Amino acid sequence: MLSNRKYIGEYRFGEVAIPDAMPAIVDKETFEKVQALLVKNKRAPSRHKAEDDYILTTKLFCGHCGAIMNGESGTSKTGRKHYYYKCVNSRRHKCKKKPVKKDVIENAVINAIIEFLEDNNKIELLAKRLYEAQLKENSMVPRIQEQINETQKRIDNLIKAAEQGFVSESSTKRLQELEETKKQQEIKLLQEQIKKPLLTQEQIEFGIYKFKKLDLSTREGKQKLIDGFVNAIFVYDNHAELYLNYTEDKKTISFTTVKSSDGNCVTPSKRTRLNF
Repeated sequence: MLSNRKYIGEYRFGEVAIPDAMPAIVDKETFEKVQALLVKNKRAPSRHKAEDDYILTTKLFCGHCGAIMNGESGTSKTGRKHYYYKCVNSRRHKCKKKPVKKDVIENAVINAIIEFLEDNNKIELLAKRLYEAQLKENSMVPRIQEQINETQKRIDNLIKAAEQGFVSESSTKRLQELEETKKQQEIKLLQEQIKKPLLTQEQIEFGIYKFKKLDLSTREGKQKLIDGFVNAIFVYDNHAELYLNYTEDKKTISFTTVKSSDGNCVTPSKRTRLNF
């Protein structure tokens, strides 16, 4: 409850957030103060190692064995600190996957998402898929709307019959019953819409475009972008496969293995190819 953003008027479908989509019952300043306290009181240890945040935590997987890759850090002989992601099975000597540099994989993924956001056609397609997924998730609204339409057709037929002189006590009673049925159906529809309002495709597109305004010079901005778009990333020796939310195609980030200070990390080539 303390983290439910509906209280400040924000509607969320999947990872797409639309601000001011409904009446707020808590002011944003109070809500943000509560969030700050929650973060302070309970910090995820896997995201706060060596005074640095690993923004791909829970999203990054080993391409060799499928295990999750967690953030690690180490100090070289020169005293320099290194940050990377490491397959959990490699610690148990059950996988030979080499670690991948933290800044390398994170920047590559961020750049891939930015490239995706620059393609208006892909955003339109994503918004359409989100809209369709929204309808499937809340099947009650279209079902109730169909019932209302059917009831309205019956009302219209009775009115046409009355205009042609076919009026009886039973038809008048039936008309009243149908009008009452429609009224109850409309109330039920309104209740469902309030419970989980459906967004138009245009509103969803607007929400996606808002990600372009994130400040990617901050960890918070990068984290929101990752959480909003990334479903999973599988890392292999020479490339990574990126899967975005609500998209069908995988995105391939090509890598070139080079020497590094720790001798076993993977870094991208200067011209990283992102296949969309």
